[in-house]
Amino acid sequence: MNHIVRIDVLKVEEPNIRKHKAFHSLILKDSTLMMVMRVVTETGNTWESTCSFHDVSQTFKDLQKENIAPNISIPSAPKKLSSFDRKSWQDFFNAMISSPSSSSPLFHQLFATRYNDEDTIAPIRKEGLLRKKKMKTARKGRDRYCLIRGRTLFYYSDVDHRANPIGQILLDRCIIYKPPPTDKKHSDEDRCQFILEEHNTHYRMEAQTEADRDAWVLSIESSISDFKNSHFRVNGSISVRVIEGKNLASKDLNGRSDPFAMLFLESQAERTPTIYRNLNPIWPENTSFLFTVQWHSSVLNLLLWDEDKLSASDFMGRISIPISQLPNNEEIDVWVPLCPTKAKQNITGSIHLLINYSYVACASEDSQSSVKVYAQPPPKEGIPPQIMELMVWLENNFWNTDGIFRISGALSEVQAIQLCVDLGKPTVYQDGHAVAGAVKKYFRELPEPVLTYALYDSFLELSRKDKVDVAAYKALLSKLPPNYYLVARDLLLYVHRLSKLEATTRMGVANLSVVFGPSLLKSRDSEGLAAMMDSPSVCRATSMMIECAPLLFA
Repeated sequence: MNHIVRIDVLKVEEPNIRKHKAFHSLILKDSTLMMVMRVVTETGNTWESTCSFHDVSQTFKDLQKENIAPNISIPSAPKKLSSFDRKSWQDFFNAMISSPSSSSPLFHQLFATRYNDEDTIAPIRKEGLLRKKKMKTARKGRDRYCLIRGRTLFYYSDVDHRANPIGQILLDRCIIYKPPPTDKKHSDEDRCQFILEEHNTHYRMEAQTEADRDAWVLSIESSISDFKNSHFRVNGSISVRVIEGKNLASKDLNGRSDPFAMLFLESQAERTPTIYRNLNPIWPENTSFLFTVQWHSSVLNLLLWDEDKLSASDFMGRISIPISQLPNNEEIDVWVPLCPTKAKQNITGSIHLLINYSYVACASEDSQSSVKVYAQPPPKEGIPPQIMELMVWLENNFWNTDGIFRISGALSEVQAIQLCVDLGKPTVYQDGHAVAGAVKKYFRELPEPVLTYALYDSFLELSRKDKVDVAAYKALLSKLPPNYYLVARDLLLYVHRLSKLEATTRMGVANLSVVFGPSLLKSRDSEGLAAMMDSPSVCRATSMMIECAPLLFA
């Protein structure tokens, strides 16, 4: 453990709450005021951390229970900004640092973990100042501290604020080129510039010198080359455990947040439990997920949200990890900073992940027999009989199992079941989780999602309404092609029946909507950021259809 040797109390501040007349009379409580501190470790690492007085008080009580807290009293939390006694709190932390408390993990958990260059997944390929400007805007560009790690370019407000990037550009499908020469007045600037094209967005980047510009271009071209070299099929799996978060942004009026994470990989989606009223959440030990991997070039995405019961969830940050940067069959324990998706988003903190990626490269072409069921449009009778047979077996033999459809079966067994289905051979049922995985795989690999691309926006628009309109959902479902309508009917009624066993399976409507939502509703650009940002709406629409399935297909 990198021990903390000094804490400097800088100031106290209110959380970033939107101004409104109704809030003017808000009485400040200890949980709504935040203390800002500078933390220094024995190795010289320094960063700013923000803690609520409530969290400091609770940690002190826990240390007292362990009999390692100093024999001092904790200062009173201020009721307003003007009553904050910085000296008393500084003396308090000085006493804590000089006591056995400073070696306790509880004490260290109070403070945000900095994104340490030595603990990251990919080494820095190039770093330095660039002036970045979107070409469609008339505003002048701003100097940003940029660095390239693996296949991603991160940019920060300046070199001293590297706890969280203010943006990132995945370089996989970018195009880079030098701008055409303009007039003499701007010729010197042009020699230091390059254009980075990402989808429909063009960035004009200006380096310090022409030589520096060439170094940036070479580094970005190397990152693009890494993506091309990693674009091959694999038989692989990746396990991800979401352990904890630190120094997350406050999104609620009480100065806290209710964070939960959604993870995405190759049309697969998973969701962590919500940790309520916490800016430093610790998820249960079983918060781990197993994804199958078909392409070595895929990107693991994590989106963090603040759960709101009465309105849409608030976005708390994004993490994107190209899995080709991960070593094969080796566990990686890493803190990754959260990143915004738009300018001026209030995003802070980082997430602690435990990742293990293992894979075997496929031959140039899979020589398995021609596909008969998987990755084919559903037949006119809806769900193919071979897949329905698997679903019936699960219902008769495995439905009361904890974590059905959430816990992944062995990849080799899932592939063996798929091969039997495609070849028309009898299926040998061994592991129920593998059978459930084969069922999920069928719906996930349909050439078009169950509710079709054409109706995606319409279903999402319905999900965002305050009141559930069963008749409107029913009308939309009637617009599906006949074979897809039968698939939707049989699948939703099947999952509705399963949701009634939540007491034994712990797979209620919310969890099942995360599992089957991406198979029911998916945009054409399912790997894009916009599709991932739509995930809460997809889950809401799916939850509603699972819950009301008997009414929708009456």
